[in-house]
Amino acid sequence: MSENILDLSNVYSPELFHPINNLTKLDIRRNIPRPIVFVTDYNYPDNAFGILTELSFLAIDMMPLPHFGSGFGQMTTLKELHFDSCYLVRLSNETFQRFSSSVEQLTLRHLDMMKNLKTMCVENLDLSEDGIVDYEPGSLFSFVHSECLRHISFKGNSYSLIVEREVWKCYQYDVYISYEGDIVIWIKNVLIQKLETEWGLTMCIKDRDFLSGPSQADNEAESIKNSRSIIFLITP
Repeated sequence: MSENILDLSNVYSPELFHPINNLTKLDIRRNIPRPIVFVTDYNYPDNAFGILTELSFLAIDMMPLPHFGSGFGQMTTLKELHFDSCYLVRLSNETFQRFSSSVEQLTLRHLDMMKNLKTMCVENLDLSEDGIVDYEPGSLFSFVHSECLRHISFKGNSYSLIVEREVWKCYQYDVYISYEGDIVIWIKNVLIQKLETEWGLTMCIKDRDFLSGPSQADNEAESIKNSRSIIFLITP
């Protein structure tokens, strides 16, 4: 039923879905035109969708001020939730709370705004081609259930990840080891075993990794620049 002119608030009732309440896939995307005026919440007919308890795939349009009632929580077999025409102007932490925790994949297409997706426990999050150019610290990537997230896609957007006002870069080393004195044996026998062998980090150690040719000062400056962190070893 996608790409028609069906208005969710006026067309869908429990009686409509009673004959097909064992439906597993429902696609009604691209039905509602972009609203011009919106001052109140758009209440999706949860009493109608609530009887579709065997639904595993649902694709609908997203209105500017969406409100999903408790009926959506009855769809406990729902795995994929797709919003194609997204006219959002407000997306809060409560937006998706009514949906069952069974949802594994959430897709938001042609989204006009993006702020919080904190409450959803999803494995696959697709935010491709949504016109995202920036994000607010503590919003987009602040998931309450971050342990659920396995795959996230942002392809087709135009933004850079900003960390403390610097573009997120790839470093040659995870950590630079700054030290003086005769502790190379301890570094080799203890520190390397712990950080590199056990933890899988890439270390920069001057007695092992400095290039021949440049001065020690130049080597040190370049190595620090190419390291994500620095560990200072203080010896007596």
